[in-house]
Amino acid sequence: MKNLSILILSLLFFASCNSKSNYEQKNNPNKSRDSESVRLEKNNTVDAIEVKKTDSEILNPNPNEGFVITAQIANLTGGTVYLEEIKGQNEFAVISTTQVDTKGRFDMNGKVTEPSFYRLRIANRGAVVLVLDNLTMHITADANDLNNTFKIKGSKDTKLLRKIDRIIFDFQNKVKAINQKYQSAMIARDKNAARAIQQEYNSLQANNISNVKKIINVNTSSVVAVYVALNFLKVDNDFVYLDSIKNIFEKKLPGSKFTKELVQRINSVGGSAIGRPAPDITMYNTEGKPVSLSSLKGKYVLVDFWASWCRPCRIENPNVVKAYLKYKDKGFEIFGVSLDNNKARWIQAIQADGLTWTHVSDLKGWKSSAAALYNVKSIPATFLLDKQGKIIAKNLRGRTLDSKLAEIYKGQ
Repeated sequence: MKNLSILILSLLFFASCNSKSNYEQKNNPNKSRDSESVRLEKNNTVDAIEVKKTDSEILNPNPNEGFVITAQIANLTGGTVYLEEIKGQNEFAVISTTQVDTKGRFDMNGKVTEPSFYRLRIANRGAVVLVLDNLTMHITADANDLNNTFKIKGSKDTKLLRKIDRIIFDFQNKVKAINQKYQSAMIARDKNAARAIQQEYNSLQANNISNVKKIINVNTSSVVAVYVALNFLKVDNDFVYLDSIKNIFEKKLPGSKFTKELVQRINSVGGSAIGRPAPDITMYNTEGKPVSLSSLKGKYVLVDFWASWCRPCRIENPNVVKAYLKYKDKGFEIFGVSLDNNKARWIQAIQADGLTWTHVSDLKGWKSSAAALYNVKSIPATFLLDKQGKIIAKNLRGRTLDSKLAEIYKGQ
């Protein structure tokens, strides 16, 4: 899915970056286009978009009959059209081809097993992304500006995808501007300005996540909503929301490959998601005595998965030591879980790096039961727990770890 996400976005953004008119003149939100009904729900200045079918939409009354695409393309007097399923980054599967007549018209038909993402490519003229289902669709466009003039009737999912593209494009432009300001602040060594800019980005990101969730909430029958949930929300950060929304997708889109992937991803993270109680770990320490993570309740605890043979872990260790020495007297503790399988090397690394906190291991390497419990696939991996033993952050390193702890112990 990650590759598919990159590919679909790159196809959409490629067109968007070429012309501002795509977002200013062509897509005036106050003007009804293509007989589509758009509802904007205002909530804290964030718009939730729901694309509804109207009576003028041309829909196939019997999806079992397959899809039909008809098109009228201005400034095109011939050529080949390819309908391609998007399989991954730079990976397409041609499912149909046809010829354009001298008046710029063509049609295609076929059948798909489920709604998914496809590319309609006109040789030497460009391509547009569709969400193809077994419906009847009509396309109009100008071959000289295919993406910006593209209009479709009969595919509410494609309309929704293009609307989301505009939202993402706007967000990325804002992020680009913030990055430029941040770089200027860093060059000027203005730490106060840099912190303010970081806060500005955090606010923008939070607003964008809220916007994405609103889009999902009002389009739960659309495969685009599942796709957005898969690729724009992180299971680690939004587990509670995704765990609830997946139940709706399982009811409305049970056979979709995107629903199945979302469910699998959520289930794989499960117990180690932010907001969940941390699974307890009981293992032997360096002295061969059993120690439980739960024994540290009442303190903020960093569960740190590492190994003596892990070079990135060893490089990160000085940052962890610095944070521990700075905050240990305020109630901060570390629970180190090693994925070593050699006890001598494990103990040697602890001593060499000056890791003076609690350490445990079952000495089973990647077969560690704790790593499986926390779904750890790479190291270093960290989980920050609050005083009640709930996971409140993941994979904090260097400055981000120090910033989070400074926030927690502010004023102490």
